[in-house]
Amino acid sequence: LDPLDPAKPPGAADAIPVGTAMEQRDDDLLRAFVDRGDRGALGALVTRHQDAVYDFARRIARDPSLAEDAAQEAFMRLLRSARDYRPVTTFRAWLLRLTRNATLDLLRARNRRAGHEQAAGLAAAVGAGVESASAPAERAELRRSVEALPDDLRLAVELHYFRGLSHAEAGEVLDCPAGTIASRIHRAKDELRTRLAGLGAGVG
Repeated sequence: LDPLDPAKPPGAADAIPVGTAMEQRDDDLLRAFVDRGDRGALGALVTRHQDAVYDFARRIARDPSLAEDAAQEAFMRLLRSARDYRPVTTFRAWLLRLTRNATLDLLRARNRRAGHEQAAGLAAAVGAGVESASAPAERAELRRSVEALPDDLRLAVELHYFRGLSHAEAGEVLDCPAGTIASRIHRAKDELRTRLAGLGAGVG
């Protein structure tokens, strides 16, 4: 992890030798960075906490790659908000809160992208065409149509298209055979096709 911009801002200094910096309290190191632009102090904070930040992000995301991005983003947020820190809590707790927020933000962004792809897949499956799920209004209408399905059909669609489970896996969740899931999904697609056609969604 290296969230530090290689170009030093005017007046920035590496005032605290690395060996000494690693012996300083977190609050003192952060104050040295805020007051004097001491990048050695900031580097010491990153070195000291980067493993804990990454591990915490990984536990939340359950995805090593996303955790790396979240850890990088957490330290970038540290750079941007260092002046806002108040020692009413420990620096470590504050940094981990930044990490949690960064990780959740990245997860939400990823889930939004995945939701668009899943909506397009379902639209294609019911013959509506992928383009019909490319705009927010069409995605919302497709989602409302799914929500209006009977529970048994809706759950089969949710698990297969929006949670990525196979028919067999969805059957395990709903305690029924894979063939039953396939049948429910087929019926659900027929109902969605009819509903979306009635709404003028361009179903083929």
